[in-house]
Amino acid sequence: MGKVETNIQVIGLNHRTAQVQTRERLAFTKAQATACLARVREMGLADEAVILSTCNRVELYHVWDRSDSYESLSQFLSQFHQVSLPDFEKSLYFYRDDEAVRHLFRVASGLDSMVVGEKEVLGQVKKAYFLASSTGATGPLLNVLFQRSFYVAKRLQNETTLHSGSISVSSVAVQLAQMIFGELNTKTILLVGAGKMSEQTVQRLVERGVKGMIASNRSYEKAQALAQKFEGQAVRLDEIHQVARDVDIVISSTAAPHFILHQNEVSGWMKERRQRPLLMIDIAVPRDIDPEVNRLDNVYLYNIDDLKAVADQNFKERLKEQEKADSLVESEVKRFMDRMIKYKSVH
Repeated sequence: MGKVETNIQVIGLNHRTAQVQTRERLAFTKAQATACLARVREMGLADEAVILSTCNRVELYHVWDRSDSYESLSQFLSQFHQVSLPDFEKSLYFYRDDEAVRHLFRVASGLDSMVVGEKEVLGQVKKAYFLASSTGATGPLLNVLFQRSFYVAKRLQNETTLHSGSISVSSVAVQLAQMIFGELNTKTILLVGAGKMSEQTVQRLVERGVKGMIASNRSYEKAQALAQKFEGQAVRLDEIHQVARDVDIVISSTAAPHFILHQNEVSGWMKERRQRPLLMIDIAVPRDIDPEVNRLDNVYLYNIDDLKAVADQNFKERLKEQEKADSLVESEVKRFMDRMIKYKSVH
């Protein structure tokens, strides 16, 4: 591809180039982004602009025909956020023309994310663009570029399997719950014990619409704190059998040195539940739940190794699709740059 000058540029930093402490200092709230978009144009630093600010990246996409764009905008970011330039300059990257186009296509498609293939970033890119567009900060070049990035992201979702399959333990647990129950908005979780991974799993399930949450812990105060966090209820550890008939998902993560749930106990639960399906996720090491429980009808038991195996397999499948996705992005970059040649020839 011959070099085509579009004056499209991006300056920014992300999870690969900057620690979270640095990203936090440069992040934009919605109000700040709106103010910044107005100011860069008032100061003549950009003809068009879009600010993308998420927990993993802060980027300013802009159109400008001057050669000192990097110096001017890095200084501007320093002044706007009142952060000394030497504190973050080494974390900055700067792309122009086809490199900037490629970068946005990769960002929107989830190829530049911490978790490759994640879909949430497309929604974040759309929000960033719509905010800029609604304030009049975009024009003919960024309008076409961002609309094209949405199309490219959808192509990757439709033509590769890069975005399918969960690759973290907590998201695999959600995937299993959805496979077993379908909709989760009538389901209740029982959390036994506490741990970072089990809390993350509960958080993801709640985000997917799980209706109720019951927390139980050796420390009743901890159970109450967890229940409050998820707007649920707390029970003592010796009371879990009394609530078992009302739950659909059990997540266990205690520090007990032995099994705390056995086959005969869960069998009793199932009789009271009239054999309604029960998903049991044992994140504890050593395990909390006797593996013999898996022999019971309508009980689905997964331990930490089971979840990791699914996550690892999904990750391997994503890696296979990476080359295909990269090739698709390259073809779309070429198509966009060819379109820019035609655009420039008539303007």
